[in-house]
Amino acid sequence: TFEASAMDEIDVALTPVCVPASGSTFPLGPTTVTCSATDAAANTGNAGFTVTVSDQTPPVVTVPSDMTVPAAGVEGVMVGFSATALDNVDGVLTPTCTPPSGTIFPVSTTTVTCTATDAAGNIGSYNFTVTVLKSMYVSNIKFNVKTGRTYTITGVVTILTYQSTPMYKAVVTAEWRLPDGSTVSKTVSTDKNGISKFVLRGVPAGTYELCVTDVVKSGWVFNPVPTTCQTITVP
Repeated sequence: TFEASAMDEIDVALTPVCVPASGSTFPLGPTTVTCSATDAAANTGNAGFTVTVSDQTPPVVTVPSDMTVPAAGVEGVMVGFSATALDNVDGVLTPTCTPPSGTIFPVSTTTVTCTATDAAGNIGSYNFTVTVLKSMYVSNIKFNVKTGRTYTITGVVTILTYQSTPMYKAVVTAEWRLPDGSTVSKTVSTDKNGISKFVLRGVPAGTYELCVTDVVKSGWVFNPVPTTCQTITVP
């Protein structure tokens, strides 16, 4: 909005008419406003000024929520994500994130900053964190079978750390899935070699599946990759 006035030697105060009028919506860039006033004798006076509208609003950057993921190896884990940016003038923009999506993040908490700049040079940014936790995983599941009138099956589960070293004193929960559809769940701690043994005694011939359902140790997270189940058939 603005105000304009006009004075005449005879008619004294007059009300000028301005184009565009006060209260108009002005576009980005310079706009010339012309104001004119006409006295009773039809004499017209004009004057003008410039209204310049500049874009001073930064883009709005949208990032993922803080992320927590298990390490997949000694170096950490590759993390992918997407971020977007929207500007009130330029519309959709592509933000730049540091570190970028697809980076291998180490075991720690890393702050990711995503930034977008519009055509007027306004900068918008937003942060989120990626926390990579120490992880452990099922390296393999093997079976030992003792035969007799019935069978004794021992499932040997090996748990390793993300550094490929044995996980000692982790509490492993595993479930036997029996041929008749029933299940038997057991919990065994790992030894210094990262091994837990799950024994089924006195079982008949058939197909048995052993699945690791959880591995717990304070300060660590279980990563159920690449496998948590293995099957054996005993004749």
